[in-house]
Amino acid sequence: DPGAVGTLVHALLKHPEAGVVIPKKLYHEQPNAIWSAGARYRPSPPAIILKRTRTDDDGRYDGDTVLDYTPYCVCLFSRKLLEEVGLLDSVYHFFYEDYDHCIRARAAGYTVRFEPSARIWHKISKTIKGKKNTQFYRTNGRSHAIFCTKFPTEPYVANPNSQRYLLMRTKNEGRVSGWKAFREGYGQGRQETLTDPPGWREVQEPGQQVLE
Repeated sequence: DPGAVGTLVHALLKHPEAGVVIPKKLYHEQPNAIWSAGARYRPSPPAIILKRTRTDDDGRYDGDTVLDYTPYCVCLFSRKLLEEVGLLDSVYHFFYEDYDHCIRARAAGYTVRFEPSARIWHKISKTIKGKKNTQFYRTNGRSHAIFCTKFPTEPYVANPNSQRYLLMRTKNEGRVSGWKAFREGYGQGRQETLTDPPGWREVQEPGQQVLE
């Protein structure tokens, strides 16, 4: 929406404790339905799931403004948060890097907020070319293992019941090839050497200027 960026800026200024603010993310192909208003923990089956609607937005999420998790496909960060907490951890390829950053933000005393009056329309799944293939499951397994290694006490993902459910869901969705790819990626993730996430002032690419 043309006013989305200004609305997000106003939300951060209004709530100085916030480190991240996200808009209402609607489906590009179904423009009145919510793809994500953040994410929440579902106790049964145990998983972190998107707060979404399958039909037109009925306002059910408009009052839920403080989040534990959110996908980062569109968001606005405060500079103070990035200076203190750092950037997204580059050890991930995709999946879990946003939830990782949400945990670090909350641990540093920041909130993650949803601003329902800011809207965007998301062309979902372009990273995986619109379908769940072996690359999807392998990367998901690898990122899941990295996340669990970094946050072994995080109850919503790094617990046996959540991991069993994820394996069962993967086997049901991806059949044998998807399940094998997930297990392969999980093994790769367990062997990754983890380092500190990049800081605000670190150069990310050759020739890139350090942010001042």
